[in-house]
Amino acid sequence: NQHSTSETNQSLTEAATKIQKLLQQLEQIYPINTPLEKQIVVIEVLKRIENNPTLKTWLVGALKGVSTESLKELIDHPLVNVLLAALEGYQEVD
Repeated sequence: NQHSTSETNQSLTEAATKIQKLLQQLEQIYPINTPLEKQIVVIEVLKRIENNPTLKTWLVGALKGVSTESLKELIDHPLVNVLLAALEGYQEVD
């Protein structure tokens, strides 16, 4: 089904864009020089997602049935692997 594939790709691209923007915003506030600092940024991204139920629901929906590898390719940020591992946890809970 071509239509649902393009919708999935669009959702994937939107999710990647939102995640990358969050990472970039927080990187301006918090340093990411040490492993601990990197974890703090990931936690802050997760907090922002948690505090925005609309965003959380949308992200979980957008990530359903999508490989995290595809998302990793779209997000150009050093913390993407750690964050996506945490986001996979959302899919298991919901």
